[in-house]
Amino acid sequence: MVEDIERTNKFKQDRWSQDYSNARSERIKDEVLLNQIQRVEREGKSYLEVPEISAAPGVNELHTQYVQLQVELGKLQKEYKSQHPKIIAQRARIHEVKENLDAEIERFIQRTQNAYEQSKTREVRFRQALDEANQESVDIRRRSVKYNLLEKQTQFAEQAHDIILNRLKDADILQGLTPNSVETIQRAKPAGAPFVPKIGLNILLGFVF
Repeated sequence: MVEDIERTNKFKQDRWSQDYSNARSERIKDEVLLNQIQRVEREGKSYLEVPEISAAPGVNELHTQYVQLQVELGKLQKEYKSQHPKIIAQRARIHEVKENLDAEIERFIQRTQNAYEQSKTREVRFRQALDEANQESVDIRRRSVKYNLLEKQTQFAEQAHDIILNRLKDADILQGLTPNSVETIQRAKPAGAPFVPKIGLNILLGFVF
């Protein structure tokens, strides 16, 4: 019984320990990324300098499109004046893509912030669960010691009970041996006079035998 409880708690400890380790790793990863984003922001640099942001699928596609539109604009500017309809249209497309790109970067940052908060919450929750499982393990060991002691006391009591029971049985057998079990063949009679050795008879018998 105690062994089953210990195995169950050991399984819980291993599971919470793994969950805590994973949550902690995720929290650290998200925290490092947020620190990079905040550093770039403080220094007034582009968020695209953060590798995780520039490599994000949505951001990467929009940034590639934005660069291509800028290249096309450069070619058009060699052929047309700044107010030419083609130049105006190209700039409008660039502006639209830039807005979409900035919005996608903001969504990425927000997702990272949310992921950080969630991983931090999971880390705390799993840490608490692991601490409870560890404390439960200590309590189980204490109860196991008490259980083993009680088990030994019970075994000793059972052995003492068997000894007492056997002695009681032996006493019952002895009580069954009553005086009526012995038959008197002939009752002894006291002598009528003091015993005196017969010397002559004894000498005669000595010669005969």
